[in-house]
Amino acid sequence: MASGGQDGPLELFPLDPAVDELLQLSTFEANNFNIRDFMGSMSEKLIAQSKGDSGPFDPLPFIRQFETSVSKLINIRKDVQAKEEKLDKMVKTAEREYTKRTKELGRNFEAVGTSFLSLENRISEVGRTAIRIGEQLETVSRQRTRAAAAHDLIEYYNELSRGDTTRLEELRKAGREGRMKCAVLLRRLGVIAGVVDLPGAEETRDTIEKYCERFEKDMLRLFDRSYRKGDPKMMAHCAQTLLAFNGGNSCVNIYVNQHDFFISKDRIGVESVEAGSMWDTLASPDDPPPRSEPGLASLFADIRATVEQEAQIIQAVFPNPVVVMQHFLQRVFAQSIQSYIESLISKAQSVSTLAFLRVLHLARTATASLVEDLKAYDSLSAPQASSSSTSAATAASTAAAAAIAGASGSLTAMLDQALDELFVPYMEGMRYLDMESKNLTELYASYLLKFTKYHEATHKIKSSTIFDRVVNQLTAAANNPNPSSTQSSAAAAALLKLSGLTDKNASVDDIDPSDGELSVAAAERMLKWHAEAVGRCVDLSASGEVPKNSFSLLRTLAEAIGRSYVETAVDTALDKIGKYDGKAEPDLSLLSVVRPGDMVTQLWLRYASTAILPLASTAVTVRREMTLFSNHNLVRLEGKINSFVQKTTDAIISYLSLQLSKQKKTDFKPKNDEQSFARINTEPCLACCEFIGHVREAAETSLSGKNLEGFLLEIGVAFHGLLLDHLKKFPVNPTGGLMLTKDIALYQDTIARFNLPVLNTRFEMLRQLGNLFIVRPEVLRSYMREDPALGRIDPTLLRPYLFQRSDYSQFARAFDAELGVPPGADGETMSGRRRPGTLGGLLRELEHLNLNLGLGASLLDKDRKGSVVSVASSSGAGGGDAAAKEKKAGGTYASLQFVEDGTLYIVPTLTANVIAIYDGYTLNLTATGQCTGPNGTDCYISSNATAGTIVNPIQSARLTTKLSRQIKYGKVEIVAKMPTGDWMWPAIWMLPVRESYGVWTKSGEINIVESRGNGPSYSNHGYDYVTSALYWGPTALLDRYFWTWGFRGQRQKFYKKGFRMYGLEWTDKYVMTYVDNKVSQIMSVNFDQMMWDRGRFPESITNDSDQIKLTNPWGAQSAKSAPFNQPFYLILDVAVGCTSGWFPDGVGGTPWIDTSMTAMADFWGAKDKWYPTWPMDHKERGLAIQSVKIGTHGGPADRVFPR
Repeated sequence: MASGGQDGPLELFPLDPAVDELLQLSTFEANNFNIRDFMGSMSEKLIAQSKGDSGPFDPLPFIRQFETSVSKLINIRKDVQAKEEKLDKMVKTAEREYTKRTKELGRNFEAVGTSFLSLENRISEVGRTAIRIGEQLETVSRQRTRAAAAHDLIEYYNELSRGDTTRLEELRKAGREGRMKCAVLLRRLGVIAGVVDLPGAEETRDTIEKYCERFEKDMLRLFDRSYRKGDPKMMAHCAQTLLAFNGGNSCVNIYVNQHDFFISKDRIGVESVEAGSMWDTLASPDDPPPRSEPGLASLFADIRATVEQEAQIIQAVFPNPVVVMQHFLQRVFAQSIQSYIESLISKAQSVSTLAFLRVLHLARTATASLVEDLKAYDSLSAPQASSSSTSAATAASTAAAAAIAGASGSLTAMLDQALDELFVPYMEGMRYLDMESKNLTELYASYLLKFTKYHEATHKIKSSTIFDRVVNQLTAAANNPNPSSTQSSAAAAALLKLSGLTDKNASVDDIDPSDGELSVAAAERMLKWHAEAVGRCVDLSASGEVPKNSFSLLRTLAEAIGRSYVETAVDTALDKIGKYDGKAEPDLSLLSVVRPGDMVTQLWLRYASTAILPLASTAVTVRREMTLFSNHNLVRLEGKINSFVQKTTDAIISYLSLQLSKQKKTDFKPKNDEQSFARINTEPCLACCEFIGHVREAAETSLSGKNLEGFLLEIGVAFHGLLLDHLKKFPVNPTGGLMLTKDIALYQDTIARFNLPVLNTRFEMLRQLGNLFIVRPEVLRSYMREDPALGRIDPTLLRPYLFQRSDYSQFARAFDAELGVPPGADGETMSGRRRPGTLGGLLRELEHLNLNLGLGASLLDKDRKGSVVSVASSSGAGGGDAAAKEKKAGGTYASLQFVEDGTLYIVPTLTANVIAIYDGYTLNLTATGQCTGPNGTDCYISSNATAGTIVNPIQSARLTTKLSRQIKYGKVEIVAKMPTGDWMWPAIWMLPVRESYGVWTKSGEINIVESRGNGPSYSNHGYDYVTSALYWGPTALLDRYFWTWGFRGQRQKFYKKGFRMYGLEWTDKYVMTYVDNKVSQIMSVNFDQMMWDRGRFPESITNDSDQIKLTNPWGAQSAKSAPFNQPFYLILDVAVGCTSGWFPDGVGGTPWIDTSMTAMADFWGAKDKWYPTWPMDHKERGLAIQSVKIGTHGGPADRVFPR
């Protein structure tokens, strides 16, 4: 191995030329250089030699070659580094030169920019100088022009002062340009003549005025000749010249006044409204309103054709065509249209109110359509100015045209104003709406004339409503052979035609009983008339007035179809049934009022909800008032119908009781068996069954659906009760027992025709009860145990019936011993046990069997988020004697809720008994740690004498199961008694545990039962009515509770008089509430469609000025029962008063107004009126709860209260 003392590495061994060639810088600079290929090329020859050598592998050649290659590559790297350092130095040098050069160029550019800026400033200065020179030249030019014009004016003025008009005449006769210049000169001369005050100026002024007058007349004559010849160019020249002369008004006036359209229509009057087929049917509400009137249609067609033709002429002739068109159309409206419409409406007024309204609507609609067509001419443009006109004349005419156009406004505004002014005499203020109401009242009064007179004669009651006054006027008109005027005679005749009094010899006294019957067809006819009136109202009223006006018309309809039609018929039926003395068979034909009355009521309600309510969709307040108004009318009408049905039921039961009282004591204890067997049934039985058959036939004719079922059920249940009492009054021997079972079998067969399974079960039990009189004594006890119906009844309840058996004394001792009855007992109670054998006890047993409710154990808890619903009063200002009366014997005040003898009582009391409510007193439950409300503001209130506010004057309690028992689908049963006292509001209701769909009413509310503590004389119903409802909607303003609402009245056993069971049955298919049993339903709602679809909500509502877009809070894919598909909890409470409308303002003497800021103070101020109605006995005053059961659907109900 060789070595040397050189600094760089030496080539140890010679390289193959091919390898040496590879070890060049160019090899590594190539773009396709690859290290794998490079190493392969270097080793290729050595590998081939190694493979050719047969001996062992020798790595030495490879090592040598690689060592030498590495040494050479190191040298290459050093060369590259040296070149890189050299290039780096060159680059840095170049960068320094470039930076230096760039800075130098920048300085040069800045110098050039400064030079250009200086040049630009100099150029701008030159331009401003040129502008100043131009403005001075223009000023000089204007002054020169004015001077020349002034010189000419002075010369012309001097010539005219001498009476010389030669130059003016030459100028006037010098063609169109000369006339234009002459017009401008004369206008200016006229101005000068008015201000010059020199000797002879007056004569000069007269000369100028006379010449101006002659010039104007000549131009107008030329315009008229050109108009008649059809020369629009000359007409345009005259119009342009006169525009420059005096504004062109004279030209416009002569064009409009001399138009053939106005000359031929000058004598339009009443006689021009010709009679036709339209007038024969105009006053008939059953005939469709006319769509057009021939004369009016012809007039408007002429106007359209004339305006279309004249628009082309006006645009071609006048420099201000829109102004000319305004003059032309103003004349059209003032002379032609107004005259004809006044004649048309005047003739219609002489026919009837309906004819007037129909013609008014026709005329308004047709005129509005004409106005819309004429508005197309608002875009008329002026013709191009003649090129031959001088600049001065053109400027003058343009200025004058602009002045006139600016003063007159747009054609559209003029047409709208003309349309409004045309109908102001008929539609200003409340005139139109009053006429619509008057028309409906007249139509309904005339149509129901015989109906009203029949019921007045029958009922002997005179009313003083507007409807009745119209009836009296129509009656007088019908009976008056000499009417005061032709107009009133025609109107009265048109109205009386509806009542059927078309015969001259007919009289309102010739009334048939059929005239007093209700008819659905008549109601449909009345609704059709009302729908026509509403359609007119929508067309003729401003959009913002439609909801209010529709509500007004709805009131008129309710007065007629509700009070004057349905209520009148029902009142007559009530009066007749009220006179029933119980001695003869009641008049069942009176029931015929129920079905049409109910159908008319439902038809009216459906019409109101589908046709009227949508018109108020943009006015939330009016819509709410409409809804409340409709509901109040519905409650009133259905209340009267229910009252009549209840009185009829009472009369029927009274008559059945009378027939049963005719039963002889020996009917079931005959002495002659053969004679007894000859009779099939006793006479009272036959009489009762025959009468019940009449009742069924009358009911099936007069009632339908649930009404029929409920009526027959009430008759059947009451008759069943009469028979239970009846069977305990008569002794029965074996033969009589057979007679008795025959009677019971006939009763059962008669009631079976009612097709009511509930009654079949009761009368089957009655048949088994009758078998007790014929079963042998030895098998009697086993029969009672084994019979399916009797075996479930306490045997002691059957003892009064067995006591009537003639052989009872033979087995009485053994039978009583088996029952555990002490010797000598005859049915009286002993040791505190219930008296056996009473009718009430037996019925309770039967009801228990039907309900079949299980019992459980749980506690009713007090909700910690709102148990106290109201607190208030005053230390010295409000308590007084009332506070003293509410003290118990021990000197403490009664609790808001307490349990006594197993009954829970929720009692409202006076807050003044506890704290002050006046004199600036502040109640802060948050500070005392007693607040259970959702936020602190609910628990803080302060009285303020200046503002008239007081602390809540009543305190009460609210109990809930929110923390102990929740339910999603199932049943709830509460045995409760309603409280007594004006303005109390007892409620048993449910709220969602979590507001899954949003705040109230999005997540829903279930009202099982609500009532009022007021008496039955309260017109909005008191403790004689209970209601149920579901509350739901996308907002509280759109709550649709009135579509899922129901009520039930009780005319005899008021809901305050005893405990009743109030139930809820709730599934994903339906919700039902009821009283006592499921037959006596209050509300029933099927979940057969999405609640969003059921509610028919608008797309958006307006709240103040904000437009709110509505969305479905329950989702398009949610369950049909949503939001009533989530857990709810039960609430029991008694509120007093409210500002939500539950006690409507002004109804029954409400001592406060809902919207008043001093409502509570007003309520407390009337304490002397309402507090005496509150019983001092808190058990009567409060809501009493005997039991609360909650359970799943189809399963047992758990007893929540008592434990």
